[in-house]
Amino acid sequence: MHPQLNKAIADYAKEKLTDKKPYQRMVDYLVSYVIKHKEDYPSLELERSNIMAALQAAFDLEMEEAVVREVNAFYSFMEAKGLYELAESYLEHAYKSALSLDNKKGLVHCLHLWVKLSITVDITLRQKIISKKA
Repeated sequence: MHPQLNKAIADYAKEKLTDKKPYQRMVDYLVSYVIKHKEDYPSLELERSNIMAALQAAFDLEMEEAVVREVNAFYSFMEAKGLYELAESYLEHAYKSALSLDNKKGLVHCLHLWVKLSITVDITLRQKIISKKA
């Protein structure tokens, strides 16, 4: 387990640190971590705030390939946890990144996950409506 970043320290470091390499290393490490542990939900839960910080850094640094890989690997965790709005937002970033890279495999995977998310949200919504009627 890795310690979670303290927000005040992270904000200070972001303000003072002009070298982007530490952020790139963090992103690279956490992309590998997510891919390696993509079905180990307890481990991903422990690292969720760091994973999300790495994704934000990848967005900010325009690390397009990392965005595509991490979002696609992290999707099943977000779906399992019911983080549908977050998943939709991340998939949008990943889709745009894959598009800018002309990454056809990444595009297809993003679109597949978007369809899967739409179906999941629709079923969840229907179940809520049915349970309210009962």
